[in-house]
Amino acid sequence: MKDPRAAYSYRHPGSGEWAHPLHAGPLADAASTYVLPALEILAPRFARAAAPNCRALVIGFGRGFEAAALLRALGSAQPLPHLALTGLEPHPEWLEPWPPRWPGLSAEEAPWWGCGAGRWSGPGWEVEVVAESAATWLARAPTRRVDLILMDLFSPAHAPEDWEPGLFPGLARVAAPGAVLTTYTCARRVREGLAAAGWNVQILRGGGARDTLRASWSEQAPP
Repeated sequence: MKDPRAAYSYRHPGSGEWAHPLHAGPLADAASTYVLPALEILAPRFARAAAPNCRALVIGFGRGFEAAALLRALGSAQPLPHLALTGLEPHPEWLEPWPPRWPGLSAEEAPWWGCGAGRWSGPGWEVEVVAESAATWLARAPTRRVDLILMDLFSPAHAPEDWEPGLFPGLARVAAPGAVLTTYTCARRVREGLAAAGWNVQILRGGGARDTLRASWSEQAPP
């Protein structure tokens, strides 16, 4: 019998790699692998600011579980940061058909569900989802504006087409001083590409869950 969770954690059509591990559940995986490791660094900064803002980028938006987990996590922060999030999905055709909304995930937490590209907003947040590759979007995006990057592309070994030559320089170009990037992909190509572009890279061991590659952009990064 097919695992019902498979509709939520879709697979790369060529390699068969899962977007999220089925045993963990995609929302829990998004929080533990991407969001919480990033907020370990960013949350203290938000707490010190009188009116904090979080400009976030999700690369490989998929069904938006990283964005939903981030909205949940920031919703309990004091003071409440204003979230402006852009989601990039290079392969929207892979998401069809959309399954029913993930159990326990409200329409307010994921208004994009079933829609794909578009714009949505709520109290203290705005989300835009774009059907575009990361390298294309990064090439025209404003510099030094993004505080948080959640990169959920399939691994370079299984989806080399998504790891375009301009990706790592583009990530460095848009990163604001002190920006944080997280991804589940700890491949050598990713570690070395980020480091060569100026990121400080570390691997956080998952302790039974997935490992996280966490990279920080220096406060002294050049303009």
